[in-house]
Parts: sequence; structure tokens; C-alpha cells
Amino acid sequence: MPRLTAHPLFVLTLALTLSGCDRAGAPTAPAGSADEAEITAALAASPEVQDETAFDSNEEAQMIANSPFAGGTLAAIQPLRFWRRIADVDRRFSFEFSDPDSTGRPTRAVVTVRRTLRGAFIILAGPAADLLDAAHCDTTHLVRKRLLDHGTRRILLVRVSEPARARCSWKVAASSGAVIVSDPRDQAPVIQSVRVETANLDTTITEPLAFWFLRRIPKLEAGGKVRVTVTTAAVDDAVWLLRLGHKVPLVSQGDGTHVGEFTVGDEPGLRHVAVNALAHATLFDDAAPYRSRAWVLPYAVRAEELAAEYRPAD
Repeated sequence: MPRLTAHPLFVLTLALTLSGCDRAGAPTAPAGSADEAEITAALAASPEVQDETAFDSNEEAQMIANSPFAGGTLAAIQPLRFWRRIADVDRRFSFEFSDPDSTGRPTRAVVTVRRTLRGAFIILAGPAADLLDAAHCDTTHLVRKRLLDHGTRRILLVRVSEPARARCSWKVAASSGAVIVSDPRDQAPVIQSVRVETANLDTTITEPLAFWFLRRIPKLEAGGKVRVTVTTAAVDDAVWLLRLGHKVPLVSQGDGTHVGEFTVGDEPGLRHVAVNALAHATLFDDAAPYRSRAWVLPYAVRAEELAAEYRPAD
């Protein structure tokens, strides 16, 4: 079974695509505000590359009667539904330039996108299991927990020559997934791997911040079934699949693995699916803090229809 791990991207063969840059022969400035502004504009023109709305959605997740998550007799509350309210998102970019051309201009940039999300994790809770009787069965209340999440994603861009322009342009070549983890990070649940299985694909992701070249992102067939297996470090984590505003519980196997599936939509292009591990106490203890870790992973549908202009040859 193939495994996706951090792999070297420094073998990009850029000599052909980068030749001809700054054809007028004018002196060029080192990497700085101009390159950063152009890169920011290139990212803004391709929002699907860094789409994390699967996680940010305010849609509610319902704990159904046969939920795979058991609170146990010591659970302080019984969650009925939960959702996030993101009040503020702070997005920051850091740039790492390399591989200068003959004029000293960089031809490669790795952009790290860091987000800080603030808000509330809200649970509609019922009474604890030992209080479920006629006198308490209609008692519900809201539990609000402070939400402070930190998100990280990496994007690789290269500066390529375009026949219609007299200079080079920055183009997205590869993107990682995203990791979104609650604060403090060392107390968040641990996701060890995500296995993705389809009729034609079986791959296991162990490093979500490794790069995928856009031409090589996993391709899923529209209408196909995808089986997802998430392995976490704690057997009682509650794990959810997040996609297109929907939150679907994965079924715990009792050994740290959690299994579920989804059907691929027919919207062409670059898409993302997220898996979200919540610490057991986050849902079942009203006094416990919010503890969460999510991986947001890219895939392509009808990959041949992806916009070629932001996918330089690799």
C-alpha cells in the first residue's frame, strides 16, 4: 500500500519553464514586496488551493441515537448537537524564496499560510445518562467552550515565462493539506494517519503538510464511493468527516481507528475533505476545554478540467 509522506520537491525541473524570464534584460530586484504582492495576487486568483471551508462551516453536527460515540455512565452531559461559531480569522503569510536566476531574482517560493481562528465551540446538551428519567428527559442547555485554533498550510509557487507577457509570473505548482489544531497544541488529539480507499485508489496519508503537485493530487471519480479510515492516538476520540457543510461521524472500531465513507460530488476541480478528531471530554464533559485537531486534504474531480494556467509543468 503506498504511503504519502513528506517527499522532496527540490527535484523540480524548472530550467525550461524559467528560461526567457525578464527577456528585456533589465536589472531585476531581489525578492521583496513586489514578488510577495504578485504571489498574494496569484493565491487570491486561485482560492480553491487554500479552501478550508469544510472545517470553518457553522453547520451543526447531530449526535444520532445510534451514535458511535458512547459517553458512558460517567459522562457529565449527553451532547445532542454541536457546532462552531468562528468570530474572527487572522490570516498571515510568510515567504521563503530560493533558486535565483541569472539576474538574482528568485524562481521558487514556499508560502506558509497561518490562520488563527477565534470563537466558540457550542454543544446542545441533554442531561447525563444517569439522569434520563421522566423528570429530566426534556432538559437541554447550551454549553459554550472557548475556541482558539491554529491552522497551517504550505503552497509552492514557481516563476514561469508566459508568451503573452514580457516578464515572468508566479504560478501555483503544489499545495499541502492543512492542519488545524486547538490551543494549546500539545494537548490536542493526535491524528496518526488517514487512509483513503476507492475502486482505483488505496493510499495512506501520514504527513498532511507534505506537498502534492497539482497535477498529481489524488483524483476521485464523480459519484464514486470513498472509504476513509482515520487512526488516532486515543481510542475514545470522536472523529468526524467534514465535507460540503456536512459533518458525518466516523465509526470507532475500538482500537483507535475510525471508519466512514462519502460519495464524491460531480463538481469539477480542486476540492477538500476534512477529518476532525475531538477529545472525548470535549463533547461529554461540560467543564473540560475544547480540544480538536483536523486535517484538511485536497482531491481532484474531473482533473482534466482543472484550470491549466495555474499548473505549470513539473
